[in-house]
Amino acid sequence: MSLGSGVSRDRFQGAVFGLLAVTIVATYAASFAGVEFAVAARTDADEIVARALTRSVVVAPGIPALTGPAVQSLAALAKDVSDPVLIRSSKGLIEKFSEVGYWLSAVQQGDAEVPRLYLTSLPRDLPELTSVKARKELYISLLLPLVLRANESILEDRRRAGGHIARLREGKRLGTTDAAWLTDLMQKHGIEEGKYDELMTRVDVVPPSLAIAQSIEESGWGTSRFALQGNAVFGQWTFSVGKGIVPANRDSGATHEVRRFDHLQQSVRMYIENLNRHRAYREFRAERAEMRERGEPLSGLALTRTLTRYSQRGQEYVETLYTIMRSNALDSLDSAKLEN
Repeated sequence: MSLGSGVSRDRFQGAVFGLLAVTIVATYAASFAGVEFAVAARTDADEIVARALTRSVVVAPGIPALTGPAVQSLAALAKDVSDPVLIRSSKGLIEKFSEVGYWLSAVQQGDAEVPRLYLTSLPRDLPELTSVKARKELYISLLLPLVLRANESILEDRRRAGGHIARLREGKRLGTTDAAWLTDLMQKHGIEEGKYDELMTRVDVVPPSLAIAQSIEESGWGTSRFALQGNAVFGQWTFSVGKGIVPANRDSGATHEVRRFDHLQQSVRMYIENLNRHRAYREFRAERAEMRERGEPLSGLALTRTLTRYSQRGQEYVETLYTIMRSNALDSLDSAKLEN
């Protein structure tokens, strides 16, 4: 079997990895036929995990291979993942967080960093947690590492782009690889050649407090069927038939679906990209850029007022986000950091 171009056998075999899974097994194993990852089946979980741990290829019947953006986002996470872990329930996830010393209260107080635990899907029994406090803390805790990792990746791009732009403004030339990378980044964000200030306005993070508050509102604290069945924790729409889940109360004649995602990290990343690219959120990006210009930390609470166009509810939606953020002290998470 041959490996993909430019990928050594050792490095590729090292990419046979698992992500922290919930309820269903969500171990990902590399397929040597190019760079593809097969999603482990929802049945025979223990057998599949065992095979993944022995670096065998997992190709479960009826389970599609992940390609394109899904592979890229999983590959980015591979740097942070060691062994796969199978968690069967919300209780098991709470115990896992406790085992590694992950306490949300400590993070909010600035006394601890956030462990690199990335869930691929939500616990199916999350709605069954009888303690509202426990359910809320668990949801915030499981989503925070995913948001921080997505932001970390974006900041890496931002720093690299900023360095290249500074070099160009000094009249220097970029190497072929760096020039191609910058051009690709600009095209991905719909930026015309030379409009570097606009690029830097778009390639930036979303404060965790805001991302988590929107996810809470859009997914009902992770209990909606869109979140549980399609990893859709931000309620993003798609007009491609079959790419999402049809809302039960969709208006007659409407064609939209709630977009389905292969894993939670993909959902988080697409949400941030939506805020960074869509014309409806220009005000959000402009306010964020002004905060940067003033040297202020990005505040999710302050940026919330710019999102009246995110929902048909307009200002009422914004007020709801304010309430969620304040009642759950989410603003304290804007300074949270992942463990090194």
